[in-house]
Amino acid sequence: FFMRWQESSMQCASPSPSRPVKLAHARCKTSPSPIDRTKKVASSNGIAQNRCWAPSVRAALRQMKLRLELFAWLRELGVVEESDAAELGKRHALLKPEVSSLFANGVLVYDLLDALGGVGDGRHPVDNNSAHAKLANWNALAPRCEAAGAAIALDAKSLIVAGDEDACADVLNRLFASTLAVSSYGHTPSGVRNSSNSSVLAPGLSAHELLAAAASEQLGLAGTYAADLVGAAPPAALTALLARGNTSGGNGGDGSASAVRFFKFAFAHGARIGALACTPGGSDVPSEVAGARGDDFEAAGACVAHVCSVLAGGLLATDAEVVAWAARALFRVGTEAGVRGHYAAMWRWWAGEVSGATPAGCGALVAAFRRHPDVHAAGGLMPLAALFAGGHLAELVSGPLARLLPSPREYAAFCCELLDALSTPLDAANPSVGADGNVDDDGTGVTPARAVSGMLRRLLVFSRTKLHATMAPAAERVAAAELLGRLWLSFPRELPAVLLPAAPSEHSSGGAKGTYVDGGGGGDGGAAFVVDMEVPTPRGALAASVEDAAAAADLSRNPGGSPGGQLEGGQQLMMKDGASLTLSELRRACRDPSGPVQLAAHVALFELLDSFVASEHPAAPLIFKSLAFSLIEQHADPTLRAPLSCFLEHSLARAPQIPIGVLLKPYIKQASLFGYSNVDFDFLLTVSKHPQLGARHALLLLQFCARVALNDALHGRLATLPLLVLVERFAHDAAVADSVVALCHSALGVLMPAGALGASSPVKAGDNAGAGGIRHALAIELVAKVLHLGQPHLVAALRPVVERAAALYAAAEGQQNAGL
Repeated sequence: FFMRWQESSMQCASPSPSRPVKLAHARCKTSPSPIDRTKKVASSNGIAQNRCWAPSVRAALRQMKLRLELFAWLRELGVVEESDAAELGKRHALLKPEVSSLFANGVLVYDLLDALGGVGDGRHPVDNNSAHAKLANWNALAPRCEAAGAAIALDAKSLIVAGDEDACADVLNRLFASTLAVSSYGHTPSGVRNSSNSSVLAPGLSAHELLAAAASEQLGLAGTYAADLVGAAPPAALTALLARGNTSGGNGGDGSASAVRFFKFAFAHGARIGALACTPGGSDVPSEVAGARGDDFEAAGACVAHVCSVLAGGLLATDAEVVAWAARALFRVGTEAGVRGHYAAMWRWWAGEVSGATPAGCGALVAAFRRHPDVHAAGGLMPLAALFAGGHLAELVSGPLARLLPSPREYAAFCCELLDALSTPLDAANPSVGADGNVDDDGTGVTPARAVSGMLRRLLVFSRTKLHATMAPAAERVAAAELLGRLWLSFPRELPAVLLPAAPSEHSSGGAKGTYVDGGGGGDGGAAFVVDMEVPTPRGALAASVEDAAAAADLSRNPGGSPGGQLEGGQQLMMKDGASLTLSELRRACRDPSGPVQLAAHVALFELLDSFVASEHPAAPLIFKSLAFSLIEQHADPTLRAPLSCFLEHSLARAPQIPIGVLLKPYIKQASLFGYSNVDFDFLLTVSKHPQLGARHALLLLQFCARVALNDALHGRLATLPLLVLVERFAHDAAVADSVVALCHSALGVLMPAGALGASSPVKAGDNAGAGGIRHALAIELVAKVLHLGQPHLVAALRPVVERAAALYAAAEGQQNAGL
């Protein structure tokens, strides 16, 4: 949710006398403005006065909208002129793109502070719209703006640097409000109240008063009406207003744009809103959340829930930009509240357990997920679940999500996307997480390893149940297979610690390892279990405990209940870890009667292979072995063999360390028995280039390609490609060189007439125009291509072979062979 700093596409056209642009900061010294422009003229006369904006650049720049009274104030100070406005309405002034750009990079903001007398000896900002220049300008302007009564938060500065014109206009509004009744910089006349107290950022406001003031200013609502909307419990009217986006009045008569500005303000000042929400109070705080009952901490939690429900209304909007900014603002406020220890209250609101604080976060997130896939694709939704669920992930997937997503297919698809957001290392995102992922049980809500294990266990049970339901729709079983692969892909360290009771049919073969774990009861007969491990654990993997085994046993007895049951003393259970279970289930799905389920299982295994090979996971060889034998088993099925060959081809191209030799012999045997197609030779070409291919396996592949190149008119030339790659790679090997010479000798024997000396196979006379002619062409082409590789020792060895074949052919036919 941090704004990416993008360099503006604004470029200056070559100086031209046509269509000059008048800019306030570059006017001559005789300007009627009271500002002393000596140093600005010296620095900008040669740049801005003669600048011409190209039409395409002008169209790319964004225009800033200012309130009419703010524009009049800036014009009175000499910062802008009336001609700098592209459009003057009854309530707003729309600045020209080039003038908006000068406000965005801080040049005209410097002029404004200079007019107010608050610049001091600071350097003049650089007139450059690159991200680095804008950041340097605003870093220099921030303390001076704060001294003038307009403090700039870090989030607001990020928005300005990223090119958000609303954030820059907000700074100008607050400068205007803080200096409206000030006669000179920093001095307020006696008897005059500083107007900054009426600003939305005035000190002493509660979170609800701040949101109400922002709603009044950004949405164009009357002050009392905005306070009633924000203070309602639940804020249903405000939610409906934001969802429709058709606000009216004042500053907000432009539809969803006003709602976007409201949430931009909430994001830019989210840290303060979150801090105020954790300190309930103020006259406008609703009585339901004012903390009349309970201690201050519980009251603050109720206030946090209500503030979150106010912002969550934007997730129900029909406009995607409103949803994106509402999610950013909610995440920013939630982060601040979480830092202050209110994760428990955040979770209760997220799960819908707080009365009067609706919409609940999980329901609003699911609605936005369904309605705005583009916002989710940009990564704008799922981090909310990771933040607000905290250490309640198991309850999240078994409670709110199960209720809101009754369709198994939709539930599995949502959980797949959720796992991607949760797989981000939490110790980097939150300093209170230890290196092992565990935290003290102090209610901080940071996702501990046990919370992740509980979520993974429940999703494993769900996926296995749906995958085994052969009568279920294929789409649901496909989603279950995808979820299985995503579980292991997102949590390779945590999944080995997830245990489930293993059925006798699920026990691994002799290659598996059984690990006995004592419950720690010593001589008192403590609980124990045996883990049947087929997949080796990676470095840093979490270890399973007796509590995990008890939770697995309890969940297997009561899938709908909550884990945490106790094993009886002395009881010994056969358990299987989550990684081994996932691999066995995906292997079984690869042989499923349903074609879509087979393809989904193979895709999941290929994704795991690519990820585990890159991270050197010890399970990568097992996954490659499973895929290799599955490819061999499915060789007779052309509809599945084609995608599997392509997938494996791409995996081999990205993973040079895979031992390809173990696959080659059975693959060639299956191709010889059941036939081959174009995709097989694409795959064999990738194999021939693979770094792990040895000379012994290369010789096997070369012989297969040679048979096809000499005898198959349809695929002969395709088979020549991997053959030539092998000859060039392994020409230095004596066995390969001898095999190439023998191959060429056999190929030239095809040219001999039947019964002639040196003929390799009988060919009927007069058949040159038919199959024999095609074989002659293939043989000559193959030998010619081998010679043209330019390997000196091969050329020297093949010269007498070719010359002898030419002489024998001339003796038998009475004429020379043109090809020879």
